[in-house]
Amino acid sequence: MQSESHISRHSVEVVSTERQKVNENHVVLSIFVIATKNYLSFAETLIRSATEHVRADTSLRFLLLTDDVERAAHLVRTSSKCEILMKPITSLGWPEATLMRYELMLDAWQLVGHDLVAYMDADMEFVGPFSASDLLEPLTSTVDMVLVSHPGYFSRNCVYRFLLKTWLGPWEHRRRSMAYMPRRLRKIYVCGGMFWGRVSGFNQLLQQLAHSVRVDLDRGIHARHNDESHLNRWFTEHSEKCDIVSPKWAFDFTYRQLDGITPIVVAVRKPKDFRRILSE
Repeated sequence: MQSESHISRHSVEVVSTERQKVNENHVVLSIFVIATKNYLSFAETLIRSATEHVRADTSLRFLLLTDDVERAAHLVRTSSKCEILMKPITSLGWPEATLMRYELMLDAWQLVGHDLVAYMDADMEFVGPFSASDLLEPLTSTVDMVLVSHPGYFSRNCVYRFLLKTWLGPWEHRRRSMAYMPRRLRKIYVCGGMFWGRVSGFNQLLQQLAHSVRVDLDRGIHARHNDESHLNRWFTEHSEKCDIVSPKWAFDFTYRQLDGITPIVVAVRKPKDFRRILSE
């Protein structure tokens, strides 16, 4: 994959007029969003929903990595409720756009603020109020990353949890893959659609996962669930520095086992005619 290695004056724009001012009492939440091919419209919805639901003590900085520079530049210029930084990237289809996310974020790391940093899939949407304090709560002196329990595999049923440890579960089974998950480690399956942490911990995660993905690609391997498989393997090796939170941060109304959970972030239901554009 070829990536953009620099950010020029014209490739990054910061909303300056009427932008919310960051004061010393605000926490800056930097949110990476990757939107290539036909995903920029979803990113626009995500950004708009975030500005509608964020509380006043939090300043949002969206780090938008996209191949649709002209349309994204218009979004940057017209946004007045949050800060948006845009970086052009190679036009990637499925599954490269999701598999290479860790490397893409590393390439744009200079855009990150000094407080909290998160990643969100472009096709997510805020539906409940939130603030930086909600994201900071799970973090401690020893915990610097927060992962979200996958809504599709979230269950309090012991039988179901046992079955997930078998070949029926979502884990990567091939030993040659860097994402390979031995059965003894198959406990909690986390979601790749949203995760966050302190700047230092997030950067370390990106470096380690970008390396794992690159090793797999050099071996001709695409992990079973792409970036998510690598994230789950990483979690088993760094569980002491992670906290796992409820699927309310990556909710999906199609899963009945989530009844009783009040969502903050939901997966967007795509139109019936929507099709992912595959990598060439």
